[in-house]
Amino acid sequence: MNIEVRQAVRTLPVKLTSEEQRDLIQKTFALRRGVKEAGRERAEAIKRYNQEIKELQKELEATEDILAAGAQEKPCACHEEWSYSAGTVTTTRDDTGETVEERPMTDGERQAGLFGGKDQCAA
Repeated sequence: MNIEVRQAVRTLPVKLTSEEQRDLIQKTFALRRGVKEAGRERAEAIKRYNQEIKELQKELEATEDILAAGAQEKPCACHEEWSYSAGTVTTTRDDTGETVEERPMTDGERQAGLFGGKDQCAA
C-alpha cells in the first residue's frame, strides 16, 4: 500500500471556550460603544459644518448684494449747514458735494439757534 500522510492546516469551526466567549462579549460591548460614540461625533461634526456653511452662505449673499447694488455703505466725511433763518439742516458729502439729507430743524435745534442768532456751520 502506497499511503502518504501530510500535515495540513485548515480554518474550521472550533467551539469557543468560556474565556473566549467572555473576551468576545467584552469586545462586542466595546465596539458598540465605539459605534455609538462615532455616531455622536459625526452628528456634532455635521452640526458644526452646517453652521459654518450657513455663515458662509450669509456672507456670500451679502457680498453678492453689494456687487448687484454697485455700492457699499461706508463712513464718509460730510458737513452740515445749519440755516437758522430757513430752519433747515443740510448734510453734504465732502468727497462728491452731493446733498445726502435736507431736513427741518427740530424745536430744540431752533432754540439753540436763538442763542447763536445767525446761520452757521456745525460739524
